[in-house]
Amino acid sequence: MRRLPLILLVLMILLQFSLGSTPIVGGIQFGINHTGFDKSSLPGLQFENTLNASHGVFIEVPLSSLLTLRTSFLIANKGVFVKPNMQSVMKQRIYLSYFEVPLLIKFILPVQLDGLKPFLIGGPSFGFSVHNFFSHVQNGEEILYSRSQWNNNDGGVNLGIGFEGKHVSVFLQSYIGVNKITLDMDEFPVKNRSLSLVLSYSFQSR
Repeated sequence: MRRLPLILLVLMILLQFSLGSTPIVGGIQFGINHTGFDKSSLPGLQFENTLNASHGVFIEVPLSSLLTLRTSFLIANKGVFVKPNMQSVMKQRIYLSYFEVPLLIKFILPVQLDGLKPFLIGGPSFGFSVHNFFSHVQNGEEILYSRSQWNNNDGGVNLGIGFEGKHVSVFLQSYIGVNKITLDMDEFPVKNRSLSLVLSYSFQSR
C-alpha cells in the first residue's frame, strides 16, 4: 500500500501521453494536516488534535477558463491524542490512515496577483482505511497495537482557498467529515475533522 502513490504517478504519466493534446494537468502533492475529531471529548476521554501528513498525486482537467475538475489519489494520515480524565492513566494516541480520493471543483477568480491566480476549491472526499492503530508509551517506548473498532470508510467535504502559478499551487483546506468512523459507539458517534496546508507541483504549465 505504501507504493500506491508511486504506482498512480506512473499511471498518470502514461495517461498524459495517451491523451495527447488534451489540456490535462497532473503532478504530486504534499499536505500538513492538523487533524482531530468533531468532538473534543467523550465520557472519560479528552481528545487533542495532532499534526499529520498526506501525500500522493493529482490530476486536473479544465472545464472552462475558470473551472477545473481536480482529483487526487492520496495516503492521508489522521488521528488524535487521547488524554483520559483519570490522571493515573497514560496518554495515548489514535492513528488513522486512509487511501483518500477527493473530487474537487476549482474556481479560479478572474484576477491575478503578480502572476498568481487565486482560487476557491471544494467538493466531496472518499476515504478507505489503510490501517489504524492505538498506541501508548511504556518505559519511554511507543507501543502500537491494532484496533478493530474503526469504520473502514471515511467521507466528508473539503472547502479551501489558495493561489496557483504555472507549476506550483498552495491552498488551505478544511475537511468536515460526515461519516461516523467508530463502529461500537453508536451513542457517541465520532467524525474526522482536519485543516490542511497543501502544496502541489504540476508537471505541465498551467
